[in-house]
Amino acid sequence: MNPWGDKVVDPPKRYDMPVAVQITDAPGVNGNAYIPVPQPSGILALDLATATGWACSNGDSGVQRFQLKRGDSPGMRFLRFSSWLHEILDLTSPALVVVEQAHHRGGHATELAVGFSTRVQEQAARRGINFTSVHSATLKKHATGSGRANKQDMIDAARVILEREPLDDNEADAVLILQWAKEQYRG
Repeated sequence: MNPWGDKVVDPPKRYDMPVAVQITDAPGVNGNAYIPVPQPSGILALDLATATGWACSNGDSGVQRFQLKRGDSPGMRFLRFSSWLHEILDLTSPALVVVEQAHHRGGHATELAVGFSTRVQEQAARRGINFTSVHSATLKKHATGSGRANKQDMIDAARVILEREPLDDNEADAVLILQWAKEQYRG
């Protein structure tokens, strides 16, 4: 149990992945050559929204925006998100992706959060990356001691971790999601 009463569990086991790939027919290779395969490690935390906050175990964090441009179809937002997601997963090679759980209150924000979340789950499954989510009240209680904390309380909590002002509440939430995941999964 952690200090907030949540059970601490190990993340599910990953698919077996090779440590190196054997290359025998590459130009200039005499005999067998082995190229190391980067092994997934660390955590990628995402606060999914039009302005998606992100934070990595290596200390990098930020905000990626997915606004539509004039004349864009609504689906362009999802295409841009998918492209960015591929890139950040390639760059970070996480073993675990954690998102703030989407709330089903209806409307555009829910449609967007659920759409982004399904794309994250799909890519995590495709790449053999573990995936989990955290409820916003659990995150707020972990970060501030109150499950009913407001945005400013969350920004203040993230400021302590970052030792700087977060770009906005989206980056703050991502940093706090990362902190929660590190404590839950000892990452």
